[in-house]
Amino acid sequence: MLERFEGHSSELETLVNGRNPSCRLLRLKEENGLDKVYGSVAERLSSSELRRLAHLFENMDKIKPIVQRRVGLLFTALEEKHAVEVVEYYDFDDVFRKVLLDTIKNIDTLRLTNSKVKLKKLIAEVGWASFEYMHDVDKAEHIVYNNPSFKLEAQVLMLKDIKNGEPVLVEDLAIDAKDIIAAGIAAEEETAERLLRAVLSDVHKDPSVNRKEILLRLVAKYRRNKLFTLGRYINWIK
Repeated sequence: MLERFEGHSSELETLVNGRNPSCRLLRLKEENGLDKVYGSVAERLSSSELRRLAHLFENMDKIKPIVQRRVGLLFTALEEKHAVEVVEYYDFDDVFRKVLLDTIKNIDTLRLTNSKVKLKKLIAEVGWASFEYMHDVDKAEHIVYNNPSFKLEAQVLMLKDIKNGEPVLVEDLAIDAKDIIAAGIAAEEETAERLLRAVLSDVHKDPSVNRKEILLRLVAKYRRNKLFTLGRYINWIK
């Protein structure tokens, strides 16, 4: 997933790879070399970010030597605006860039997620690949920062249920855009896709409604109430 880097990126890979990254990272910090990792953003890091990095550097050895996961920790230790800016310094492949940015922008939401419905909504928003990476980074954070594990343990149990066959993505629905158009509920694929996103929230709450006849009735109901449909969609994408 993580390509060989050029410039700063190759130094980043070297820093986090292997068994003893903590020594290398701490030495870099002591030598005021954070710009080698964070570029010009290093000069604008807040005191809370610096404290978090210090803790991360001291404890990086505690997690498995998986390069992608360790790279993620270097970014989630920063404020979102700083982390997003730093991503631009690196020649990541498109797949890793996406999962990393999704993680940076949504890991706070994951940390606060305490229900299966909210967990499924997050997965639907970012996709399974980004969610799995984000979840791995979150688990690593619990080790590095010695965070309480009760929320993480609850999420693991919820995920087990979800992965046991519960519909999560639009692609998991018993209907698709063609079904909505064929039923005469919508004439355009864009409208049909919007209605699918709206009805997905009902399926997240109650997987048993994921049946073609029930979903088409729900979609027709939302289609008749344009303001309601628009409201559901706007709320969905926030």
